[in-house]
Amino acid sequence: ATLTREGNAPIGDVWGDTRISVPQEAPRCYRQIFTGACAAVSEQDGRKWIRAADVFAQFPIAFLEAA
Repeated sequence: ATLTREGNAPIGDVWGDTRISVPQEAPRCYRQIFTGACAAVSEQDGRKWIRAADVFAQFPIAFLEAA
């Protein structure tokens, strides 16, 4: 499966509502090392997650650290 047409990088809203589960003891956000952007942690139904669209907003590879 592909996320984009013609080999474009899969960045931003192309991820739709895809979520990445994070541990219950997760910080308030994770910093994307390559871009410095912060992906906010959300909680719903007792589970914590971050949006893939936030993680990959500017760069198609992520290395995250607790911020």
